[in-house]
Amino acid sequence: MWADTVVLFETSLGDFEVQLYDRDGATRTTPLTVANFLTYVQAEAYNGSFIHRRENDFVMQGGGYYYVNNAVTPLVANAPVVNEPGNPNVRGTIAMAKTAAGPDTATNQWFFNLKDNSVTLGDQNNGGFTVFGHVLGEGMDVVDALASVQVYNLSVLFNSPAFTQVPLWDGTYLLGIISISVVPFEVTEMIYAPGSVTLRWSGAGDVPVQVLRATNLVTTDWQTLATGLTSGEYVDPAPPASGPSFYQVKMP
Repeated sequence: MWADTVVLFETSLGDFEVQLYDRDGATRTTPLTVANFLTYVQAEAYNGSFIHRRENDFVMQGGGYYYVNNAVTPLVANAPVVNEPGNPNVRGTIAMAKTAAGPDTATNQWFFNLKDNSVTLGDQNNGGFTVFGHVLGEGMDVVDALASVQVYNLSVLFNSPAFTQVPLWDGTYLLGIISISVVPFEVTEMIYAPGSVTLRWSGAGDVPVQVLRATNLVTTDWQTLATGLTSGEYVDPAPPASGPSFYQVKMP
């Protein structure tokens, strides 16, 4: 199975999924950046961090800091990752933040594009900012809700110029990243009803999948029932009337 990795962001104001670009396809793949990001995800390094920057109608940034015992603590960064520009910074994409020291300076911090920033953050700007995924489905409703929270200048309180535009919900609470985790691709439900079988799956993002059926597990003669599915559900309207049926949900 080869498919883009999907991760779940759990935040103070709701959850959303992001499809990462680690599979060759229509979108330019960014394997080094995704591997770097997933290193932090798998170490649970982003869990308990907060959104520390939001520029109106531009970007929302996180992945850099915790707030523990009334003090800001930076997330420990790994070695910088090689820049992988090429994908446009359009609305709904996630990209790596970096320093002005050069193109290959991104480590742990990322940002979401709140509008089409493909010109402003194009390759002419510090070598470009690597876009390595995009928000799925209605997830931008949650991102927009996070981005609508009023920002405050906390640079004096936190003793750093990095905190001039910190969103505070209700003027009091930091916007927390409760966790970021990988969503496994799996068939979640198989529902048998008279004259039909319904299959549901998760973790494929918007990567098209195919559904196959066979009447025994020994045969190699799997029948393709449907291809190009992105809905997360398929109903077999004519399963065999008798005998067992076996199904596969596959990604290319």
